[in-house]
Amino acid sequence: MGSVYVGLDEKLGRRVALKVIRTDRRLDPVRKARFLREAKVLASLDHPGICQFHDYIEGEEQDCLVLELVEGKNLHEAMAEGIGETAKMAIAEQLIDVLAAVHSQGVIHRDLKPENIMLCAEGAIKVLDFGLARPVEDPDALTGQFSAVREVDGSGAEPVREAGAGAPVDEPNPAATAHGTVMGTIGYMSPEVARGEPASAASDLYSAGLVLQELFTGRPPIPDGISPAERHRRAMWAELEPLDDLDDDLGGLIRRLESLVPENRPTAIDAAQMLRTIRERPKIRRRRILVAAVWIVLLLFGLGMTGQFLRAERAMRRAESEAATAHEVSSFLVGLFEHASPNTTQGTEITVRELLNRGAAAMDEELRGQPVVRARMLHTLGTVQYELGRFGEADRLIEEALDIRRRELTPGDQELVEATRTLGLVRRAQGRYQEAAELFDAAIEAAANERGDHTIEMANLLIPRSGIDQDRGRWLEAEPKLARAIEILEHHPEGVVNGLTDAVFDLAMLNRKLQRFDEAQRLMTRCLALDEEAHGADSLQVAGDLGELSSIMIHLGRLEDAEASAKRSLELRERILGPDHPHVGHSATIVAFVLRRTGRSVDAQPYLLRALEIYRAAYGADHPYVGDALYSLGLLSLDLGDLEAAGDRLAASLAITEASRGPEHLATLEAVAELAAVRCRQGRFDEAEAYFQRAVAALGSTTAVDSATIQDVRQAHAECLHLQGLER
Repeated sequence: MGSVYVGLDEKLGRRVALKVIRTDRRLDPVRKARFLREAKVLASLDHPGICQFHDYIEGEEQDCLVLELVEGKNLHEAMAEGIGETAKMAIAEQLIDVLAAVHSQGVIHRDLKPENIMLCAEGAIKVLDFGLARPVEDPDALTGQFSAVREVDGSGAEPVREAGAGAPVDEPNPAATAHGTVMGTIGYMSPEVARGEPASAASDLYSAGLVLQELFTGRPPIPDGISPAERHRRAMWAELEPLDDLDDDLGGLIRRLESLVPENRPTAIDAAQMLRTIRERPKIRRRRILVAAVWIVLLLFGLGMTGQFLRAERAMRRAESEAATAHEVSSFLVGLFEHASPNTTQGTEITVRELLNRGAAAMDEELRGQPVVRARMLHTLGTVQYELGRFGEADRLIEEALDIRRRELTPGDQELVEATRTLGLVRRAQGRYQEAAELFDAAIEAAANERGDHTIEMANLLIPRSGIDQDRGRWLEAEPKLARAIEILEHHPEGVVNGLTDAVFDLAMLNRKLQRFDEAQRLMTRCLALDEEAHGADSLQVAGDLGELSSIMIHLGRLEDAEASAKRSLELRERILGPDHPHVGHSATIVAFVLRRTGRSVDAQPYLLRALEIYRAAYGADHPYVGDALYSLGLLSLDLGDLEAAGDRLAASLAITEASRGPEHLATLEAVAELAAVRCRQGRFDEAEAYFQRAVAALGSTTAVDSATIQDVRQAHAECLHLQGLER
């Protein structure tokens, strides 16, 4: 906008700052209007943490703002020199207090960053530069149709970068910020502002979260050494550097401030209260510890002997119960396997499935009066059925076991929690995601109430619960659950064999879905190394790792490596699980995907047809995996020029996916978009138009898809409209 000088107020004998509009912009009415708006905003604010406004002078040759002269160093400079922990907390509290005051006056700052925060004597701060500030009710905030990305870089320059296709974009009206225009500093900008949406008070709170992250970690949330386009992309989707080595409470507050969804961020008043609580917590904790220590000394002797007696009695009863149950289970299994001896079968071989069916039938007769033993056997047989991919039978057995345990056991009992978890896994495998989520949430609550939330048991509940979020397309909800599970398991020496690799695997898969391919590869390589060491190179765990690693390498362009990994995964799973297991279908799908990416669609088709057959047999005709296989086959049909088959397969995929995953799921929207393009090529324009309108509207409102994909759909829609015009 201009320059800032040190001046002298001769009437009052004080030094001031004079902010002078640039000469070449002074006669521009919109530039002048913005300058005047800054003066009005500052005049409406009265807070010790805000640079004070003294006067606005309009002259023949120059206009200027007369402001408080703030002496000190900006926060960026201070952080480079080092700031103590106590001072950091004081700065954080002052910054949030300033935002509370600004927002209470109906003003949003819109360009909060370390360079606009000054540190004065005795640790006080001053927030500067309200040049982009705006009253939230200002109607200009939603006018115009500009599409430029503007980043104010602190040097006085305001570079404009074209954001879309077409002719170069003129510099937007600087007195009004249009919907679709991005103004501010990319490294400290909220996602909604980076996407060209209107700013709000929540946008300031997000920027404050970024400032606090840099203040307490010493690193910018978005690294400096990446391209402007990548910085802008990360800003749009809140892809920030991790919060390492921060106190749980402080880290939790900063994560809430940095939430991708504005409605999930606390207000400035709430954030200020949280910071005060965090600062006071050590004092409160010390007082509580002192009081508790006195009571412990008084009560310890009186309760010690009683407690030991009660614990010993409970342990004895538990041991007696476990011994009795184990004896009954052992007797039942001995009898069950006697049915499989050659003397009984007369030399006829008996399969595992036949043995399981005989066991289920025998329980009805032999264990009817022993509910706890019966529940344990039902759970065991149901788990084996689940591992064999027989989900309907597994569901029946485990649900019965769960019903018995609900009647016989207390809510937090480990066997009851495990039965709830296992039934959740079965329901997830059947595509019944809402029921699965409810079962896992109940298990998590019961386990936390009984044994706390830092146990291996808790980690192994969080991992599949996050998987259900991924199944439903709720990727950002899945990530913190996985991070928490990994944190728990890494602190246990036996974590690797108790779920750590599962959590790392799922986090790698999630990063692939979020298009963080380098991070996904790093995590998957770590998972593969852990599984090879723990289970061997020819294990099922390694087979799963190789399949996911193949999917990641496809996106990184390493197609030969991807094909080798996918085929190795398929070979291992076939050998260990047999040809009809659902996991074999998953590996076959990945092989087909690699072959299609290398231009061998004809070779890919048999793998997908095999996967489709496996999924239908294992899950039923309406399972989401069946819809996924049909979708992939529809794309293959397009590659091979068979429009009729492509349309039929995509329509069938859409019906299944929408019914099982919902109309807003990303897989549903992708099927809609592809089917629209096929119907257009078939000349069925009315159907194509309806599908295109649905796809464009839905994709534009979701955060689970990048802008390039939305642009591709819009381009296909435009081409269809053009083709329709030529046909008619």
